[in-house]
Parts: sequence; C-alpha cells; structure tokens
Amino acid sequence: MKTSISVLAVVAILLFASFLESPTMNTRGGTFAPSENAEETSEVSGQSQENEATAYTSLESVLVESKELDGYLVEAYQEIEIYKDKQGNIVKRVPTYNYDYIKYKIGP
Repeated sequence: MKTSISVLAVVAILLFASFLESPTMNTRGGTFAPSENAEETSEVSGQSQENEATAYTSLESVLVESKELDGYLVEAYQEIEIYKDKQGNIVKRVPTYNYDYIKYKIGP
C-alpha cells in the first residue's frame, strides 16, 4: 500500500515537472496587442533624448519623517533619483515612490 502511494506521488511529480517544461509554457513567442499608451511612449523616448546630456544618475535616500511609536523611533527615508551632468552638477532631483523604514528601540 505504501509503495503504491509512493509510486503515484513520484509519477505525479514527474507529470507536473514535464508540464512546466513543455513548450506551450514558453512566453517568448507570444503576440501582444499594441499599447494604449503609444503616444506616451513616444513622448518618453523624446525626453530620453533630451536627457542624453546628463552624464549619469544616482539614487539617494533622504530622511522624510521621524516619529516615536510604542517605544521605538521610526525613521522614514524616501529614495530620490538625482541627475548629474558631465561636470558633476545636479541637473534635477526626482522623488520616487520607494520608501525605507528603520526602527530603533528607545531606552532599555
């Protein structure tokens, strides 16, 4: 009885693995409908050509808020994307929607 259950379990696992490896699961050859935001895409590509003057971008975390909650000090940091030119001057700063929270225990 135990061996038949073991054999069925192995067969089920092999069938599942072969299903995952089948060519029908390949997503590379799929067709996609054109984007509804085609105009926005062309505007973004135009903006990227304007931004070619910037030498590089970097990400920095900036302290946004600090609160005390239940004996802990909680600090919120927002990620900011910084664009710099070839001389290292900051061209623009763009805040992102990424936040990091750090919690410190206050007192003993």
